Amino acid sequence: MAPQKFDATKRFRHFSGSNGEALQDSFVLSVLHGKESGFYLEIGSSFPQRGSNTYLLETRYKWTGLSIDIDQSMVGLFNDNRKNEVLLGDATNLNYELELKLRSFPSRIDYLQLDIDPPTNTLLAMKQLPLKKYRFSVITFEHDLYASDKSLAIKQEASQILTQNGYVCVVSNLQTIPRVKDSDGTWKPFEDWWIDEELLQYYSFGFFDSVRWIDIFAISRRFKMQVLQNAFRMRMRHRIKMWLRTL
Repeated sequence: MAPQKFDATKRFRHFSGSNGEALQDSFVLSVLHGKESGFYLEIGSSFPQRGSNTYLLETRYKWTGLSIDIDQSMVGLFNDNRKNEVLLGDATNLNYELELKLRSFPSRIDYLQLDIDPPTNTLLAMKQLPLKKYRFSVITFEHDLYASDKSLAIKQEASQILTQNGYVCVVSNLQTIPRVKDSDGTWKPFEDWWIDEELLQYYSFGFFDSVRWIDIFAISRRFKMQVLQNAFRMRMRHRIKMWLRTL
């Protein structure tokens, strides 16, 4: 029996316990219909729980995963709080095929996260992946288009590589409120979301461009208001700081 069709024009489901900054984990689970015992490759793990795109997948849906991070303190924190493995290393200079084979990963991996700083390194890490030998059902690529003039070229090159390898962008220039120092609380484009084109034979997806993440998920009105209120407070704090600097 073919999988149940999913129409993203009706918005993605918000899964309880979602930790992703822009609900990336809910996006993955929506596309894969709440799949259990899946596999992920997380390039740029950072914190083990807060803002993690894989915490929910591992803890509630029993996924197996491999994460990579260059920050030793983050790797230590991750290993202290998570079951799945994180490697301490340079994601731009890693033999991914060897690491995946050593851990008996299947040739079909359900989720690939590409998110390291700066975005130039995210692109370099993606170029190291054995894209001809491994397929990824869902990919999120952070390009931080808002942050630098170089980001557009990074986004375009990444898009060309993924398209040539049979992936389809279903969410382009997704907007979030960056969690950076002195954030002005406004929504900015930072990430693209992709799926394997093979999924298109089973699913009917909408295509989103330059939208806020709160607008593509079926979230409660209360949750949405909390996000908007936080954004408003950030804007007010930023304006006050700017005003004080003029005194």
